[in-house]
Amino acid sequence: MVPARSLGSRLQRTALRIYRRLSHLRFRRSAQKLAKAERADIWVAHDLDTLQIAERARRRFGGGLVYDSHELFLERAVYPPHTKLGRARWRRIEQRLIRRADRVTTVCRSIAKELAQRYGIQEPALVMNAPNYEEPSAEPSSMLRSLTGLPPATRIVLYVGNIQYSRPLHLLVEAAQYLEDDCVVVIVGPVVGTAAASLQKIVSERGMEKKVIILPPVPQSDVVALASGADLGIVPLEPVCLNHVYALPNKLFQYLMAGLPVAASPMTEISRLLEQYDVGAVFPQNEPKAIADTVMQLLADTQSHRRLRDNALRAAKELSWEQQAPTVLASVAEAYAMRWTPRKFSVFSRDPVDTRAE
Repeated sequence: MVPARSLGSRLQRTALRIYRRLSHLRFRRSAQKLAKAERADIWVAHDLDTLQIAERARRRFGGGLVYDSHELFLERAVYPPHTKLGRARWRRIEQRLIRRADRVTTVCRSIAKELAQRYGIQEPALVMNAPNYEEPSAEPSSMLRSLTGLPPATRIVLYVGNIQYSRPLHLLVEAAQYLEDDCVVVIVGPVVGTAAASLQKIVSERGMEKKVIILPPVPQSDVVALASGADLGIVPLEPVCLNHVYALPNKLFQYLMAGLPVAASPMTEISRLLEQYDVGAVFPQNEPKAIADTVMQLLADTQSHRRLRDNALRAAKELSWEQQAPTVLASVAEAYAMRWTPRKFSVFSRDPVDTRAE
């Protein structure tokens, strides 16, 4: 007999897969109608699930094609695809169509090398997933302290992002018990599924209500200001897929813009960036005590902490969207030069604009 909880979980996952599949079909129909109406000069496919639509539009109406691969789509921990057959189908699509793109861009060096090796193409141009630059304020914002009720003397370790099972936030919660008494973990973000309830259960069972605070998301425009009131930003990831190993999440750039040193899981691209710009450290392993030790080492020395803060602010300017945009424009211009019939510029993305903290 299948336990009721297990059966309910399976039904929930099945229903979610059906919903996402139907959602993608609706998007395809809408995008195809838009393509027919727009007749663009350049078709930009954001990720693999829009590449087929953009390539068909280019083939039918002319213009250039840019494939902007935001991540290793086939190596994601979440939708799509869920099955081996689904992955094989999407891989065939990418293998066939990536070679038809006039230009390919992606978010980090490791993914660029992987795509070039996998499909025998020229290494894609790099466009990091960085937000628009925000000038740092003279003083940290009081927003975070106001939302948490924590005094200035309390040191805050901040996580901003989705609260979901693919992020090992339970390790962060368990690490809080090893932090010094004046250190508190604050988790801010939208809830995906039942992850927040599970975290809250761990907090209650461990009696750590004063060590871990979980808050709802704030508008995306407030994330940097919110983060500026913390002492350290944290990026926990599990190497459950190659996409995580190569991840460079936008929260990392937002932490730097807020002047926060960063502690992170030992993922390839994150580790490279932290070392290159001297803005933080990686945990030796994803284990609560190791996480806590890394955090305390970064917070222990005031002079070292100030140096990391200054480095973060300098790095943020170099890693901002303003520094990435010229590569996008160059890729579009090159694709345009290789095609014909100037009309308009269209971008295909199935992700709506999210005004919450990611």
